[in-house]
Amino acid sequence: MVEPTAEPEVVEPTAEPEVVEPTAEPEPEPTPTEAAAAPAGRPGIPSEPFGPALATGTGTPIQIGTDPGAQLLFDVDRVTVPNGPVTLTFTNDSDTVQHNWVLIEGDDPAMLARINQTAQDQQRQLRNTLGSVPPSGTDGVLVATQILNMGESVTFTFDPPGPGTYTFICTFPEHFEGGMVGTLVVES
Repeated sequence: MVEPTAEPEVVEPTAEPEVVEPTAEPEPEPTPTEAAAAPAGRPGIPSEPFGPALATGTGTPIQIGTDPGAQLLFDVDRVTVPNGPVTLTFTNDSDTVQHNWVLIEGDDPAMLARINQTAQDQQRQLRNTLGSVPPSGTDGVLVATQILNMGESVTFTFDPPGPGTYTFICTFPEHFEGGMVGTLVVES
């Protein structure tokens, strides 16, 4: 004969289970378009001109542009200005390539190559071509612009250290090596 078994004991919970509420909504994952066009202004990615020669006010106005196609050229090789502040409008006239403008003290080939390499190292570290600009405080850089997209321009004033010959280059990957170099002569 089978004996009846007792009902199993039911254990009642003594406290409600703890519910953890999220403190903030998670940020959505960036779409491929957002990732490709990372916003300027992130650490290491300038959103405006910078450098020790940057000045306020206005100076001798000059305009420098780029080749309207894909050639790695500025539209002028040499610019001469009187001693004193200069107001530059730099325009990326290219319809296919990004560019920037970096003014360097002197024309020493080793310094130019070092500054360009510093910009390339910065770009690789940031994993973003908008970071292809020498970091603020790079020795020898007087003033630099952010990377400009096709058709963009930027106007700013800078004050070269005095009469002499200065070099300007584009530090977007492979542009300096491709010949994007010019000369700024400041007369006495």
